[in-house]
Amino acid sequence: MPFIYINVLLAYFMSLLGLLIYRSHLMSSLLCLEGMMLSLFIMATLMTLNMHLTLMYMMPIVLLVFAACEAAVGLALLVLISNLYGLDYVQNLNLLQC
Repeated sequence: MPFIYINVLLAYFMSLLGLLIYRSHLMSSLLCLEGMMLSLFIMATLMTLNMHLTLMYMMPIVLLVFAACEAAVGLALLVLISNLYGLDYVQNLNLLQC
């Protein structure tokens, strides 16, 4: 396994670890999710370029589209929660309220 794949996998797992550790703040969780999506994009791009899979050239672009949608929804939720509650603690939110 080349060294670049190990670096990308390490970046993915560090972002996953950050998501598990800093899950109390919504902003930290969103940043860790973006790091995970970035490392997945790099890994998908490297795999399609190295294996010469012509049918899979569209996969990194689709992954970027999903990452952009995830970022937009996450930022909209962050703005909504910070306007309603004044802070971004995820643990203080009660999602069972009507």
